[in-house]
Amino acid sequence: MKKLLVLVFAIALCLGVLCLGASAADGGTPEKPDGDGTAENPYQIGSAAELYWFAKTVNEGDYDANAVLTDNITINENVLNDGSLNTNSSFREWTPIGEYGTYGEKAYTGTFDGRGHTISGLYYNGSGYYVGLFGRVDSDGRVQKVNVADSYISNSYRYGNVGGVCGINYGGTITNCSFDGTVTGSVTGTYVGGVCGYNSGMITNCSNAGSVTGDSVGGVCGINNGGTITNCYNTGSVTGTYTGGVCGESNGTITNCCNTGTVKGSLDTGGVCGNNVGTITNCCNTGDVTGTSVVGGVCGYNSGDTISCYNTGSVTGSETSTFVGGVCGRNGGTITSCYWLSNTATRGIGMGSNTATNDEDKTTGEFASGEVAWLLNQGQANGPWRQNLSSGEDADEYPVLDAAKTDTIVHKNSTGYENSVHYFGGNGICIKNDCSACQPATLDGDVYKISSVGQLYWFAQLVNEGDYDAHAELTNDITINENVLNDGSLNTNSSFREWTPIGTNPNSAYTGTFDGNDFTISGLYYNGSGKYVGLFGYVGSGGQVKNVNIVDSSLNSSNWMVSVGGVCGYNNEGTITNCSFAGTVTGSVTGTYVGGVCGCNYNGTITNCCNTGSVTGTGNVGGVCGNNDRGTITNCCNTGSVTGTGNVGGVCGRNGGTITNCYWLSDTASGDTSAKTTGEFASGEVAWLLNQGQTNGPWRQNLSGDADTSPVLDSTHEEVVKLTVDGAVSYLNKGDSFTGVEGVGYYLDGEMVELPYTVEADTVLTTKTLYVVTVDGVVSYVDPNEPVFKLPDAPGRSGYSFVGWSDGSKTYEAGESVTVTADMTFTAMWLAINIPGTNAITVADPSNGTVKVNPANGSEGTLITVTATPDEGYELAYITVDGEKISGSTFRMPDKTVTVSALFVPVSFPFTDVKSGDWFYDAVAYVYANGLMDGTSATTFEPNANMTRAMVWAILARIDGETVTGADWASAARTWAMASGVSDGTDPNGHVTREQFATMLYRYAAAKGYDVSIGESTNILSYADFASISEYAIPAMQWACGSGIVTGVTESTLVPQGTATRAQCAAMLMRFIEGVK
Repeated sequence: MKKLLVLVFAIALCLGVLCLGASAADGGTPEKPDGDGTAENPYQIGSAAELYWFAKTVNEGDYDANAVLTDNITINENVLNDGSLNTNSSFREWTPIGEYGTYGEKAYTGTFDGRGHTISGLYYNGSGYYVGLFGRVDSDGRVQKVNVADSYISNSYRYGNVGGVCGINYGGTITNCSFDGTVTGSVTGTYVGGVCGYNSGMITNCSNAGSVTGDSVGGVCGINNGGTITNCYNTGSVTGTYTGGVCGESNGTITNCCNTGTVKGSLDTGGVCGNNVGTITNCCNTGDVTGTSVVGGVCGYNSGDTISCYNTGSVTGSETSTFVGGVCGRNGGTITSCYWLSNTATRGIGMGSNTATNDEDKTTGEFASGEVAWLLNQGQANGPWRQNLSSGEDADEYPVLDAAKTDTIVHKNSTGYENSVHYFGGNGICIKNDCSACQPATLDGDVYKISSVGQLYWFAQLVNEGDYDAHAELTNDITINENVLNDGSLNTNSSFREWTPIGTNPNSAYTGTFDGNDFTISGLYYNGSGKYVGLFGYVGSGGQVKNVNIVDSSLNSSNWMVSVGGVCGYNNEGTITNCSFAGTVTGSVTGTYVGGVCGCNYNGTITNCCNTGSVTGTGNVGGVCGNNDRGTITNCCNTGSVTGTGNVGGVCGRNGGTITNCYWLSDTASGDTSAKTTGEFASGEVAWLLNQGQTNGPWRQNLSGDADTSPVLDSTHEEVVKLTVDGAVSYLNKGDSFTGVEGVGYYLDGEMVELPYTVEADTVLTTKTLYVVTVDGVVSYVDPNEPVFKLPDAPGRSGYSFVGWSDGSKTYEAGESVTVTADMTFTAMWLAINIPGTNAITVADPSNGTVKVNPANGSEGTLITVTATPDEGYELAYITVDGEKISGSTFRMPDKTVTVSALFVPVSFPFTDVKSGDWFYDAVAYVYANGLMDGTSATTFEPNANMTRAMVWAILARIDGETVTGADWASAARTWAMASGVSDGTDPNGHVTREQFATMLYRYAAAKGYDVSIGESTNILSYADFASISEYAIPAMQWACGSGIVTGVTESTLVPQGTATRAQCAAMLMRFIEGVK
């Protein structure tokens, strides 16, 4: 019995001891903190109870809640004892913020700002899928400035993701965070990292000082799957299968990271990364690395790119290890400018046949001298490696990653290496002993001012190393390379400075604002295998690129599934505005997205952009955009050639979004939007359409002088305005003069404008034909809306007194105002002052010139001199007296009154089929000079062609002062002809016969009151075919023959029913007007 009691007591005592040892520092019910979780008013967390409440709130659905720490928080005390779990205590279990969801729908997407505070005593020992302070952080999620210390996190779930700060970062951001404790994934298939287990987002400025154990395991991150890790370091011990001091496995980018902790692994083991298929740049290891298979000081197995890295830690393999190297255990990729400390390994690369350049061992002295720092920085735009070369205690034995320490920049001199500042040339590139460092851009507020090549490259590196939302603007044109292109093709006779796109992948997307201020970047050159290529490789949500022009540039990527564009490779919810590209863009492997402006536009916006360069690819190829996936493209154009296989378009190769008001040159590619001809582009039409009627829109075009063949995004060029005249549209530069056509009035809002009219904005004009008033050969025009014309004062003439101005039916006094209702001609009327025996000379008023005679009258035999003066652009054909041509410019006065006139023709008589010796030459010249008939083309009259009845109606209507123009001219002419009694209006398209033409002239003459009586006494019986004259046409043919209007086709035939040729019609019109009218 005693033994039993002792046993019971002992058990009770043990239980009591265990209960007394519990060390949870802050228990109790979760408490709601102050704040409402919005960005403006985040939750204010200052205790463990409030932190547990926040975790519960997020996991129950408030995934984008925002919070800040207001104090350090201790959840459990003394979780670790000398780095190991304190097994003598029990601890309050932690539930990670952001849980597992089938589609990631329970991930944390808010912003958690630790403000530099520390969370101590985090404890987790379970089998979750996502484990850490945060379980899963997704896109838009951000965890920053929080330190986790004295914490133990252990997960036994296969394929789990375990990290001190975050289990899985799936597109989010973790920055300025640290972990010190123990992180363990105890089964195969886990991803374990001191900061993050699995990363496909961004991890920057983070560190781990704790011990990390697992399968795929790294001091900072277990696996980096397409993500970026920048400016991070590890000092803790790392043990696993695929093991790296910074990252276990990576197919993303690792930049400016270092490890000083011990690394032990059973398969691929490296001081920085165990297995790399991505890019490792500017990284180092000083810790000891031990493995049993593939072991390297920087990288265990490399099938990606490892650039400018070094190792000074010992590298040791087991007896069975065959791949051991001071830089890399096994290389199947590219290693460039990497160095290792002599005696830390037997060779730099354990095994591998792929590219390795400058993988050299260096002694302790060479490391200390600055040589390695200088070598590591070579070829980089702004190498980050620094080293204090002083002889004091501050001297650095090895290069350090501290780009801010400008006093420890290493330059080569004639005897070795020295600390000296960069000396930047005019292009912003350091010129000291082949140093290629770039001059930092000037920070003005929160905007970097870029004026040189060096500053542009510096800004690209700044962004690509983590400052993704940096803002910049150009202050000058920048030429990176000269003469990159030769007649549109790459100049293969030169070598060029290679460009690294701003924003290299989705995890380093550019999200700031870049304003080119309408300046130009020339000579952009890229020829590599990047996935996202352009001035900008990848623009993310909120990113803006605007007002930049790129010319003389060549961009080519030879990778599969790339996005290549002149301005941007991939635009993911960003904005590209007012940008242009002129050069060549090529995606040379199947499956590419290639565009003159943007390769792929995913849910982004492209506005007011153009391409004039050549675009080539295989996949989705477009003049502006290769693939528009749910994006918007507005007011854009392309005039460059677009060629490729797959989906090829003048504006867009494949469109799954919205394209509005975009245009392409019709012979550059296949159709996908609105095609425009070369003429339409050159006319200003496309510029006006792109601006959509905006005043002072971004699209400009010089339409005269040094004219642009297509719209440009250059505010120094002229604005384009639209002029509409009676529905006919033309385009002018703002401020240009519109001269119009002589004799036509142009009206704006009912008021006639004065010509020339200055067009300052889009303008709609209507027209009316002005009344033509001719006074003694001087032509004036009268507005039909204000039809009053004041006649000139009385002219003087020797030997005569002025009677007045005659319009043929009435004589008006000098200075009298006349109401004008039609074209009018006024002739000065004179009365000879008592000079007996003289006969009067009437001077007709011919078109296109003036005629004067001297003396003004005369008796029989008086020599009369005629002065015929043509108007500008015309010349004298001949002078007539009583309708008969005279030779020269003088004649003897007969014993009767006479009428003197002249025919003036254009200086450049246009018709090649009308020669001066042809019988119809004078008639054609007459009707053309008087505007009665035009050519059938600019250079032909076709004298033997036929005339339709409607054409004759139109000519007679114009003689009668009617306006017969426009598309409906035939209908207007028919209406006039019927109303005037000239024709019954039938068969308007029929060919007019000789007797029909004569009948129309006869009826018109009778209707106008002209003397037609001569036909009554004219005998036409002498013509053998007189009987073939239609009965209705006999009076007209008698009159026409008697008046000399119609002559026989031969001496004995009239051919009355023969078709009247254009030459015959011209001759009959001239004889009618000169002899009858």
